[in-house]
Amino acid sequence: MIGASPQHDLWTACRAYTDQPCKKTFRDFLKMFGFRIEPLAIAATFPAFMNPDDFPMIDRRVAKWVIEFGGNHNRADPAGPQLRQPEAFARANKKGRSVVLTMADFHFMPAWTPWWRYTARKLSKLCQPSVKCRAWRARDVEMAVFRAWGSRHPVDSIRLEPLPAVSGSDHGGC
Repeated sequence: MIGASPQHDLWTACRAYTDQPCKKTFRDFLKMFGFRIEPLAIAATFPAFMNPDDFPMIDRRVAKWVIEFGGNHNRADPAGPQLRQPEAFARANKKGRSVVLTMADFHFMPAWTPWWRYTARKLSKLCQPSVKCRAWRARDVEMAVFRAWGSRHPVDSIRLEPLPAVSGSDHGGC
């Protein structure tokens, strides 16, 4: 679009990703930031705020939780979407560097997003009819994991038990 503002272009690129979440649309969106290393976490924040029902945020803290507990959650509901571990931690350890999730780790995002959505549906179905509770969103599940996987005060950490499949739940794709 001729004369479009940078903000409009950023919004358009983000919308393209949320409408069709794939590696190409995310990379096109990420390029708008002009980063040299293509960090996922910064760009993934925008779709999470734009559409919290469908998109979680992505960060190292949540990735660490997936590494530690993802297998337990996958085994508890093997028919549901499965979490995948990002490879950034293995790369960083080999090189003695801090972890940065980059486009090289993109493969875990298409696995995580359906898991967050599916888990949000399972949690929403577990709400008691007598209790007025708001439906869970993908972003809410991610924030629960973020909070559960510790803070600067590990004593405050919360254990999130794996949820088995809920009868009548589906796990359709994106």
